Amino acid sequence: MYSRRHALRLGGLGLGAAGLASLGVGAAGCGGGASGGGEEGLAFWNAVYATSSDTEKTKKRGEFWVVRSTERFSKDTKLAAKVSDLPGDLPMFTKFRAAGVARNGPDVASLWSGAYTFGVKDYLEPLDEYFSAAERDQLTGWAAVTEGFEPGKGTIYGVPSGNDGICALYFDRRVLAKVGTEIGDTPMSWDAWIDLLDRIKRTGVTPLALGKYNSTAFTLFYWIAQVVGGEAGLHELGAGDRDFADPAIEDVVTKWLQLLDYTVPGAPTMDGGQAQSRLAAGKAAAVVEGAWAIPDLRSTLGDNIVMTTLPDVSSSVSVTGTGIGGPGGALVVTNYSKNKDEAVRLIKHLVSAEEQQQRIAGGETTPIPNAVGLDPTEIYSDPLYQQQYRWVNEKFVFYADNIWPTELVDEILAQAQLAWGGKISAAEFLTRTDAKRDEIAAKN
Repeated sequence: MYSRRHALRLGGLGLGAAGLASLGVGAAGCGGGASGGGEEGLAFWNAVYATSSDTEKTKKRGEFWVVRSTERFSKDTKLAAKVSDLPGDLPMFTKFRAAGVARNGPDVASLWSGAYTFGVKDYLEPLDEYFSAAERDQLTGWAAVTEGFEPGKGTIYGVPSGNDGICALYFDRRVLAKVGTEIGDTPMSWDAWIDLLDRIKRTGVTPLALGKYNSTAFTLFYWIAQVVGGEAGLHELGAGDRDFADPAIEDVVTKWLQLLDYTVPGAPTMDGGQAQSRLAAGKAAAVVEGAWAIPDLRSTLGDNIVMTTLPDVSSSVSVTGTGIGGPGGALVVTNYSKNKDEAVRLIKHLVSAEEQQQRIAGGETTPIPNAVGLDPTEIYSDPLYQQQYRWVNEKFVFYADNIWPTELVDEILAQAQLAWGGKISAAEFLTRTDAKRDEIAAKN
């Protein structure tokens, strides 16, 4: 379940187009089908909301919010809805696409948002006419489900199913105390950031523990976004409307490579959980993670966790005070569903402020609600989640790996590892990225 980076931070890199094409259709079973309608009711294929838990193994599937919420909806409609699980990784799209060709898939599905959703738009119902301007104003994150990533300028192919929060720095408060530093809400300048890392290093503690995904998609991609103007600039890079091999981006990569001297060895092969274990063991002072990591960080370090946004890569950036994040999931309606109006009703029910609050009250802390007007202090007892709610519902930079083609993301991650290892320069890294981007465009 959950979003792409939640899966990849644990399991490794994504699959390119060739790998995706080779996956079998039967990766996971999903009951029901949209073509049935009538007595079969609404089929809802879920790949975003939790239906199992590693920490609550005795909790039954029927006790999870998405199942109960769907049951509440079904009591108020003549067309009952049934939740089935999609795989929580790329095979979900193989299965969804195959069902679309056969026209026997779901009425509603929750998928990864952005480019992943747009990649199956041939099977999706455009939702522009189903949501009034007032209804859209009740949710944040519409850019993640709007083609072109600019609300009001492109077709809406889904509804943001909540927010992942933003990827932020999590420090061990005790290490900060050793160097006489308090972290506030204002982003650090790059020079102040490097100075802090230097002072931490002199205490004998390695400043940063970064996994292979944390060290790129959560950091480097954000700093690139800072100098290209956010999502629109990232989209232009992926589409070939501007080049990665640009002096401003090369400066970002050069600065990013400075972090090698302050990071626990092994970042290119370390997963997010391993990085967190270094922090928990006192072998590192900070990690970069999303809001999903808060429970684990609390369980190991308690009140000694301090959360802040990433530093600004320069003083001239147009994007500041936030981070990579946003809605990793999207709720969609198939264009072959016989029950489109009811399918939209189900989505509106799931994303309503009341239902989102019930989900959090039941202990499912993520996705963070994207319904506007909620008081985070009434939803969450943990101040870290309260702050994440404020951050992500004010502004965020949408995940670059949900904007760029999967094959391009995989190439960037591979080239970043070579640059991190000193095998290629920053300039070569970016030149190779442009070449791969152009190769993908030529094939498609």
